[in-house]
Amino acid sequence: MKRRDALELVVIGAAAPMAAQQHRHAAPDSASGTAPRALTRGHFELTDRLADMIIPADAHSPGAHEARVAATIDEALATGGAATKAAWISGLESVDAESKRQHDKTFLGCSAAQQDRILRAMAEGEESPKTLLHRFFKDLKARTIAAYYSSSVGLLKDLQYKGIVPLAEFPGCNHPDHQRR
Repeated sequence: MKRRDALELVVIGAAAPMAAQQHRHAAPDSASGTAPRALTRGHFELTDRLADMIIPADAHSPGAHEARVAATIDEALATGGAATKAAWISGLESVDAESKRQHDKTFLGCSAAQQDRILRAMAEGEESPKTLLHRFFKDLKARTIAAYYSSSVGLLKDLQYKGIVPLAEFPGCNHPDHQRR
């Protein structure tokens, strides 16, 4: 199963309730130069990079950067509780601390390969998070998926949602494994 297919399945079950909550808060327009509300510019850029690594652009659709996932997360943190914001910032700082421990530079100062190794290590603990980095990755991934698939980029371009329209007929699944024998 491809990563995008798996993400789509997760979205069906998890993003709908989150999208209903997030629609109340419009993301800042990065084109207008609106400053982040909850995060420093550095934390915002780190969030943007991490989210774009989780959902990168590909031939099918734009990634998290184009969908302004970091702006949506920033808006949610600005309107959420202080504890949530503090936990997010602590998570971002732990990413930079790990990067400095391994490479003697911040995450954004690392090469793409170095960044990928750090993110993969964070993801390894997703099923049973034992460290701050593992717990942060779990939150980062959930917020990234929810923000992406509740954006017009994720909903319309990636999922190709057409809205609530009647179908003249239901074509069914054409996958060979799902055909009646």
